[in-house]
Parts: sequence; C-alpha cells; structure tokens
Amino acid sequence: MRRKISTRTFEQRQIRVLTDENGKVIWVNLGDICATLTRVSTAVQVDAEQMRTMYPQNTKIPFKEGGRPLWAIKPYDLQRLAQHYKELAAAAQDGAAEEICERLDLWACNLPKGGERPIMRLPGAKVWPDKEFRFRGQQAVTFRSEDGILMVNATQAGHIFQKQVTCWLNLAPTRKLRKEMAVSGTSAVYDRQVKTTRGRNRGATWLEYRLGMKFAQMLGPEFLEWYRSCIAELTRYGYVILEVEKDAREEAVPEIPVPQSFEDAQQIIERQWKEICRLQNIIRENKPKVDYYLHLVEQRPSFRSTQVADELGTTPRLLHHFLKEHGVCVFESPKWVVTPKYQSLQCDVPYMRRNKHGRLYVIGHAKHWTKEGRQFVLELWRAYHQDALTQQQSNGL
Repeated sequence: MRRKISTRTFEQRQIRVLTDENGKVIWVNLGDICATLTRVSTAVQVDAEQMRTMYPQNTKIPFKEGGRPLWAIKPYDLQRLAQHYKELAAAAQDGAAEEICERLDLWACNLPKGGERPIMRLPGAKVWPDKEFRFRGQQAVTFRSEDGILMVNATQAGHIFQKQVTCWLNLAPTRKLRKEMAVSGTSAVYDRQVKTTRGRNRGATWLEYRLGMKFAQMLGPEFLEWYRSCIAELTRYGYVILEVEKDAREEAVPEIPVPQSFEDAQQIIERQWKEICRLQNIIRENKPKVDYYLHLVEQRPSFRSTQVADELGTTPRLLHHFLKEHGVCVFESPKWVVTPKYQSLQCDVPYMRRNKHGRLYVIGHAKHWTKEGRQFVLELWRAYHQDALTQQQSNGL
C-alpha cells in the first residue's frame, strides 16, 4: 500500500498525518496533538510517551523522509483521547481546555479515516482484564481482548442453550456470513474472527464481538438483548467503539407517485388495486405449500434420518454411510450413533404410550436431528455432491 505524509490544520497549527493511497488518514502525529492541547491550558497535560499504555495501537513512525520515528495515534483513538481529557478539564473547571478538547473531538470525527477500526484499552491499564457478565444472574459469559480485538467466549454462551458454537461455525451460511463481514469491514479479517484456547478448564472458542452478535441472535431474542446490553456497558468503559448497525426498517421507502389530476389518481388506484389482487392470488396459490413447509419443517422440533434422507432424495442407508465418511456418525450395532463432536446436532425424543386408563408414559427414547442438525446434514450433502458434479463436468470438458 502506497502511503503519503501530509498535514491537516487544527487550531491554526499544522498536524502531521499519514494517509493511504485513497487520501484517508491512518496515523496522526501524537506529539503535534499534545503540543496543541498543552499550549491552551495546564489542566490538559498530555505526554505522548504516556499514551502507550492507554492506546495499544500507538506506534512510532517517521513523519518525514529519513526522519526519526515519532509517536502516532489512530484517528479513532484520537477521538477517545479528546473525550477523556475533556472530562479532566471539566473536573478542573477549565472552560478553555474543555472547549479545545471538544473541538479536537469534532476535528478527529471529520477526518477521512482509513485502516481497521481499533479498540482501545481501559484508561491507565497495562493489561485488559477479562470482563465477566452473568446471563439471568447465573451463567457466566466472558469478554476479553485478543491482540486489540474484543472477543466473547462463545463456548460459555452456547452451553447456556445446549448449543455448540463449532457446529454453528461449520454451517455454510455462517461461513458465508463471516466472509461477507470481513470483506465489508464490519468485522475483523476472516482469520481473526475466531480464536480457540486449549487446556483443562480453559478450552473455549472465542468470537470477535460483532460475529458474536450473530451467534447471540441465533441463541434467541432474550440472549441477544442481554448481549447488546453487555456491549453497551463495555463501550462506556472504553473496551470497544460500537458501529451503528443499519436497521432494515430504516431502509428507504420507494417514492410514491403524486397524482397531478383526478384522472392520474384513478389510474394510480387502478394499478395498485391490480397489483394487490395479483399478490393476493400468489398468496392463495402458495398457502398450501407454506402450510406444508411449516408443518414439515418450521414447527417440527426434530427430524428422523428417514425424513432428512427423503428430503435429499436418497435412502437412510446411503445417508448414514455418507455421514460416516465425513466423520459425523459411526455404526455401533445395532444402530448408527453420532460422534461426540456432533452430538449437539441431535436430541432425545421420547416414545409415548397411553395405557387403558388414558395416562401417557414414556416407553423409550430415540435420537433425532435438531433443526440445526438437519440444516447441517443438508448443507454437507449438497455441498459435497455439488463439488463432485462440478468436478465431473470439468473432467468431461
């Protein structure tokens, strides 16, 4: 990447910055900022050397050809610095210092920013302490910093609902989502979205907090709301700077034509009525299919292997042998069982019988696929056979 050293004006002083090939600011000279702030008031005493423990992304770079390296700060961290010293100035009742910190915050906000959005440390802390929250006041979920990225212990979160995060990560939609988040910049790069730790009582899968938001959404609305409240609290303490997520309900509404005459109004009403009738006919035609799908899939808590095989157009025997080849299940006479790694994809379904007195009682249990398990098997089968078909077509060419 080609980088260029230039200057930006703040308070009639030239602040040296480093920009990328698109002219977006990557680094700001911290010494120039400190000199500008301390020149205004003694209430704001900023030392560039002391910023190292407060902002972990700070580094030394030369701001001229052959010059000595000087401390530089990320534009996002500069906003946090301005807010931090604004609070100190307010506590010292120094109005001039408070005003310049506010102007610095606005100046940093308006800078065209480039590079990955950073996360800052707690003010004055040399190491980020793990932050633990308790869902419903009981089950603990831990947040921590890994190389400047806020991570959440997804293993703990999944255990609350008897879900395994590894199974969720192996789903094709999840892999696609991770790539889209990495490409769009709404999350860290693909390889840094997930981190695993090993060891007795320490083994866990950690997700970057924005990817963790998607996992929390899968676990349920109650947990998602609680997760957002945790992120909000971490934001107040400087762990993370939140991105504002766009709400689908806030998307632009198509422009509604305004009639210029009574005849125009009649034509618009007629067109809209025809469109409404067309959509109602589509709804009526598809209603049996929707009802069948809801009964067969959405409203079913579990699925037998026979049902999944029928959906794929194969037999249970071929399906089980396919899953065996991929390490999902093994045959233990007289039945097929799922390997420990994928046990969360199945659930126990009781067999019930009613006696002559009308009372129901359990006579046994069977293993069925959960909704996530069915989705996993479908995607695994289709992805494999699609790859095989593509390879056959390429060999035929």
